[in-house]
Amino acid sequence: MRKILWAIFILFSLIFADISWQNVNSSAGFSGRRGHSIIFFKNAWWMFGGRAGNYTNDVWRSVNGSDWTYINNVNTGVDDYRSDYAPFTNNVVIKIHGGLRSNGQSTDRILYTVDGTNWFDTGNSFFPARHSSACLQNNGLLCLFSGYLTAVGGIFYITNEVNVSADYESSNGSLVINAYPGRYEHTALFFNSRYWVIGGLGSNDTPLNDIWSSADGKTWAPATSGASFCRRSSHASIVFDNKMWVIGGRDESGNALSDSWYSADGINWTQSTGNNFSARYDHAVFIHDNKIFIAGGYNNISYLNDIWCCTNFTPASVVIIPAYNCSSSSFLTEAGEWQLAGISLNPAVSNINEVFPSSLFGAFYSHGWNAETQKYENAVYLGAGQGLWIYTGKSAAWPVKGTALNQSSVWTRTLYPGWNLAANPFNFTCYELQIKEKSGRKLTWAEAVEKRYVESRIFKWNKTGHAYTTTGIFPAWEGFWIWAENECSLLIDGNAQTNNLSGQTSEPASGIEWQAFFSFSAGDAGDFCNAAGVHSAGSDGADVFDSRKVPGSPEKNARIIIGDNYSFDYRAPVVNIKIWNIRLQSDIKNTEGIFSWNMSQAENAGLFCSLSEKNTGREIAAGGTGEVKITGSAQGINKEYLFKAALSDYRNLLYNRVHLAGANADYFFRPGNKAVLQFIFSEAGTYEAAVFSLNSSLLWKFPDGCAAGGDLINLDIPAGALPAGVNLAVIKFRSAGHVNQILRKPFIVIK
Repeated sequence: MRKILWAIFILFSLIFADISWQNVNSSAGFSGRRGHSIIFFKNAWWMFGGRAGNYTNDVWRSVNGSDWTYINNVNTGVDDYRSDYAPFTNNVVIKIHGGLRSNGQSTDRILYTVDGTNWFDTGNSFFPARHSSACLQNNGLLCLFSGYLTAVGGIFYITNEVNVSADYESSNGSLVINAYPGRYEHTALFFNSRYWVIGGLGSNDTPLNDIWSSADGKTWAPATSGASFCRRSSHASIVFDNKMWVIGGRDESGNALSDSWYSADGINWTQSTGNNFSARYDHAVFIHDNKIFIAGGYNNISYLNDIWCCTNFTPASVVIIPAYNCSSSSFLTEAGEWQLAGISLNPAVSNINEVFPSSLFGAFYSHGWNAETQKYENAVYLGAGQGLWIYTGKSAAWPVKGTALNQSSVWTRTLYPGWNLAANPFNFTCYELQIKEKSGRKLTWAEAVEKRYVESRIFKWNKTGHAYTTTGIFPAWEGFWIWAENECSLLIDGNAQTNNLSGQTSEPASGIEWQAFFSFSAGDAGDFCNAAGVHSAGSDGADVFDSRKVPGSPEKNARIIIGDNYSFDYRAPVVNIKIWNIRLQSDIKNTEGIFSWNMSQAENAGLFCSLSEKNTGREIAAGGTGEVKITGSAQGINKEYLFKAALSDYRNLLYNRVHLAGANADYFFRPGNKAVLQFIFSEAGTYEAAVFSLNSSLLWKFPDGCAAGGDLINLDIPAGALPAGVNLAVIKFRSAGHVNQILRKPFIVIK
């Protein structure tokens, strides 16, 4: 019965409206090229290098796939000019492995960037020098397929590299030799839970049209020795509309091709009969806005810089969901550990006690999250896309029976203001999330962040480190947290997950300019908070989420609690002062705790930080990095601190809440200089400000004003109207609660 249903699924998946191609940009700005790649990173598409006679090292960026902006040129001094490389991203960095150098030889060097702009050479790769390999990543598995190894005479092999830390630098996976006939200028895909290798150039540079497949990347078998399309190399492949696609390339005679083929099983291939794009090979393809895009390439005469996309795509009109029980070996439990899990199918039974029977699991506890009330509650009923905390008394891989969502499915759920706990509803890794407005309009994640529907960062749980980390890749059976500012719907489109090189960004769209890392450990437990933001005048509005703290895990052994009422965000030019009220808690009795921090920023000016006791105001540590030890009691640990950070020039604002900008050494200036009196108060209220001489004579009166809590007030000082000598600025503040405060700032005028 299962075979019949699967055959029906394949039959109906072939009911497909052919796509047509349209040239959407005949000259995209970058120079014509081949051997380049395009990868999704931090809300945009990025292109690096390639060759057009000469090798290139330029970087380009696009947010819509059609229009491209030049960023800069990579200049590390080591193999910067290259083509036919292997790109990877884990949404924290982009790494360029290997490739063809300008001297015609392969390289094993790795280039990397964390922002797309600044590039670095990280040294030799973990695989021998090669070019024209095929690459993809899936479920944390970095896969590099074959390639041409000029360094050792053209030996071919496949390497599957598992990298738990996702740094893609060290070799800690497995190496499979002679997996299939050696090749280069081929493609590789992950589709229907299998790895696929398609065509390329084999021994003696013979073009191929065979298809090889593997369930685990180790044991390979031919799906077909000769596909319906002609032998080809330097083609492009991608998964789209629940099918594998082969696009363009060059034939046995070396001529550029303009055809596109698709298959739902890797055996039977059908040519798309819509109008074609212009012939090319060594081009790049990617999926944006549910369309396949083609960029650049070579047509035997010219190097191309045009952009094409499919325009009349219509998914199959009939979608058959396989009606068989599936069990996932990916759902793993570890005894004695809380883990943030997710449900990646529609369970055959929805009651959690039947899905996870205590007779099998031993001790079993679960917590769901009510986004409407923003509270934990017992998890009782389960459904696809639901995130939950579970704790079991037994380590094992557990089968969960149910109905898998078809890749053509679109899953949605409501996001309420505040924290929302969700999961990948599909039984394959997802890379792209979308947001749907109440009107029904769909937004990309970047658009939703721009419209303040959601915060850009998405958080997952690291059960080994007992801490949260940001993520942009969503494996099956794992939960994740999203912060929503306004009610909307989370949308996960199965077809949009098919670009294996893309991933959802999880950093502020405007770019990180500073970052605060807080860590607290007590006994064997720990917690951390990684806050990031900006302090530039134009983009600081994107920093409204910088101090949000994801709900803690149910283990409650060590906690960092950041009070929003002390998290002031001063939107002033070139400065962003942070004041956090931090509470450290642990239920472990009579243990020593350690609280540490590390503040960093991209600009040259340093950050000044200090930690003081909340109740006494006594400063106990200062510096961009630091650590304090905390002695617990029979009741555990419950300590409160104020953590303050600012650019070094503004340390007086942290200590005295008043600062003289534009003055030399913060206290004297000449009449020709412009000076600004700056001050802050943590509460809303009114203020009066004036300048007096040493004998208390009034020299200048500023207009009275109002200040919101956390506002940075700037008042221009009329230096030319003040006498030489010592002057005193006095600010009187009266809060809404009728609490009076007085700030004083002496300064010297030199004439």
